[in-house]
Amino acid sequence: MKQMKEDADRNKQEDLKRSKEVAQLKKEQLKKEGLIRTLENKRRQQDMVLKRKQEEVSTPAVLSLLAQLLQAQFEQLLNSSMVYDCSWPQ
Repeated sequence: MKQMKEDADRNKQEDLKRSKEVAQLKKEQLKKEGLIRTLENKRRQQDMVLKRKQEEVSTPAVLSLLAQLLQAQFEQLLNSSMVYDCSWPQ
């Protein structure tokens, strides 16, 4: 009788231990899944921001403005004293 009680107590302790281990593993799994969701959301947001910035840069108005700026810089360079007359002497 005493042996059966000891076996029952031991089995109960082992069951409790396994239950705690399972609960701990489930908790860790949930934490990892939450982290994965957070990282996926962050990545998605970064992708949206990058796409929006690329669209902003590739709009015709921006490209036109960039062309105007380049033209102005080119004209300024031509008018500056840094450009020498490279024509052939006559």
